[in-house]
Amino acid sequence: MKIKTICGNSLEVMLKVPDKYFDLIITDPPYNLGKDYGSKVNDAMSSDEYLEWSKQWFEQAKRIAKGIIFTPGWNQLKMWLTEIEYPKGIVVWYNKTQMMHSSLGGFNHWEPILVYGKINFGRNVIVVPVGSQKLFKTFRTKHPNPKPVKLITEILGTANPKPKRVLDPFMGIGTTLMSCKMLRISCLGIELNPEYVNEAEKYLKYYVERNITSDFVDNSEEFEWI
Repeated sequence: MKIKTICGNSLEVMLKVPDKYFDLIITDPPYNLGKDYGSKVNDAMSSDEYLEWSKQWFEQAKRIAKGIIFTPGWNQLKMWLTEIEYPKGIVVWYNKTQMMHSSLGGFNHWEPILVYGKINFGRNVIVVPVGSQKLFKTFRTKHPNPKPVKLITEILGTANPKPKRVLDPFMGIGTTLMSCKMLRISCLGIELNPEYVNEAEKYLKYYVERNITSDFVDNSEEFEWI
């Protein structure tokens, strides 16, 4: 089991990956909401640019992975369903602490998770509050919206067949990597922002120091194509 991070452009890295190399891609891509992710990284594309970019990374994801699971964000759900590809299934992430405004009034207390490819999912609802990500609160991350480790762990633990090699092309501060570490799954994370890569490696080492999981190994032995 190996965990590795790459600081770079996810699309450029994915173009080098052999076909069906990964069992699963699980990720939380930028939603194009104009958020400043630091280091001059800002997801403020035009609608057409964002659509084209989404199509490009998704086509590579389908080529290199047997299954794909990701959170599209409420604002981009229609785009994915009508302009890119309707998913195999939609899983509900229920979060009663969610404070995102709903177009119907009040707040949305759930978010969609899209499932594609040769992967089955054991349930259609996952209940995980955002407040469960205590580790990130402890370290006061600069990331504006990290997903809870427990959410990704629940997804990976329910996926069938259980993946042995996972890719997160938009790893942020490493939620997927920590979840894979806990479940002893090899994982590669790609992130454009070097500050987030440093944070992710810090969190992974935090786990290792407390003997929560196996060693964090930053080498390419498990990923022969690198």
